[in-house]
Amino acid sequence: MAVVSLVLVLPLLLEEFAGVGGSEFLVPIAITAPALCVAIFSPLAGWMSDRLGRKNLLLFAFIVYAAIGVLPYFLSYIRHIIASRILLGVDEATIMTLATALIGDYFDGERRERWVAIQVGVASISA
Repeated sequence: MAVVSLVLVLPLLLEEFAGVGGSEFLVPIAITAPALCVAIFSPLAGWMSDRLGRKNLLLFAFIVYAAIGVLPYFLSYIRHIIASRILLGVDEATIMTLATALIGDYFDGERRERWVAIQVGVASISA
């Protein structure tokens, strides 16, 4: 969802950072970095949830997501924005992994299948 909404402002971002060396490369990286981090860090998030517990880690991830999600609004350097987007992607990996793991923990059989279907459906519709 975030990538889709940011693609619409890609020309504006390219214009804003046109004076920065390598902006043609850096701006698209800022947009796609969270998705890449979800793919890379989801296994680590699963491992951490097994070690630290799911609910407390999920609550922490939600708080971090709120803080990091608004951070680019206050940043003016593209490299700082990319760093915040990478942190956001790591946090998204944690939230997505833990939500799925909790569904597996709390539900069995058809109820689990139903909740996984709801999770996938909501993700598809919101995107």
